Amino acid sequence: MDENNVKEIIRQWFSKNLSIEQIIPEYSLIPGGLVADFVTRQSDGRILHIIECKGSVDMGEIAKGLGQCFQYLFQCQMNKESNEAEIIFVCPEDRESILKVMKIPDNVKVLYISSRKEIYERRISKTSDKLSLELQIPGTFYIRDIMLADYVTIFEKIDNLSYNTKGSISKEDIVSDLNETQATAYKNFLITFRTLGFVDSNNHFTPEGYKLLGILKQSRNEFYKELTRIYYPLFLNILNALIHISIKNNDSLNNINCTHKDISNAFQEIWGSDVRFMKDHQTISTLMRNLEELMCIKKIGKGGSYKINSLIHPDYLPWLLGRIDKY
Repeated sequence: MDENNVKEIIRQWFSKNLSIEQIIPEYSLIPGGLVADFVTRQSDGRILHIIECKGSVDMGEIAKGLGQCFQYLFQCQMNKESNEAEIIFVCPEDRESILKVMKIPDNVKVLYISSRKEIYERRISKTSDKLSLELQIPGTFYIRDIMLADYVTIFEKIDNLSYNTKGSISKEDIVSDLNETQATAYKNFLITFRTLGFVDSNNHFTPEGYKLLGILKQSRNEFYKELTRIYYPLFLNILNALIHISIKNNDSLNNINCTHKDISNAFQEIWGSDVRFMKDHQTISTLMRNLEELMCIKKIGKGGSYKINSLIHPDYLPWLLGRIDKY
């Protein structure tokens, strides 16, 4: 894997981070200092991460990259915006054997990228020599509190606002005519919209957003199918976790007794590591409700039991036209 691929994969990965407002390439922390591949900023201007990337290169180049990280540790203390920044070194996982024989500062984080574009964090436990990894499943993204039917409301609102707004469309404008409960539930939707490439930094539709809007105007059912195609990696892994729990507990698929924490733990058991986004119970709750919208699962009673009605495929869904909007 070459360095440009590493940079693009890690840039996309950091773009899904809730706390990051901006990702800046080729950034020098001090005048005349080394140029980092990326830095990330919060909305208040503080630098959160200083990132150095390398591809599948030899030991000399890996050592050079780590040497730059050593210097960033010094340089970031000379810039008040970056004195609390995290230094991150990123490389393909096929360089792991090289890194094992090198001295890596305790305050430099190492991320590996697999051939399948999965992101692993290399962390040394303080109580053992074991590595702890965090995995991001390909095709997954940050999602909270938004139902599939809500996309219709939000898309239509942005479409209407775009005709009369030349500058940036604020989140407040988008949720202005919603009740307080809806507005609170929608508070994180712009992060998801930007991650999926539906809106730009001014919250106007991108070409991808306009494409989906066109599908919505032609057919609401086809719009939901397209959303399901986007959500497919998330949905499939939630259903897989439910099946894993049912087998483990000897439950029927008509009555799987589990909590959101149980589902989060199932991801760890299935993948053998922590899974990004899937430790968040609100994310799991949102995806479970999305699957209820699609009638793939059904909650039984007031407790934590679920019935799997069907598996899911973007082109073969169990819904009836219009049923999802009544959820």
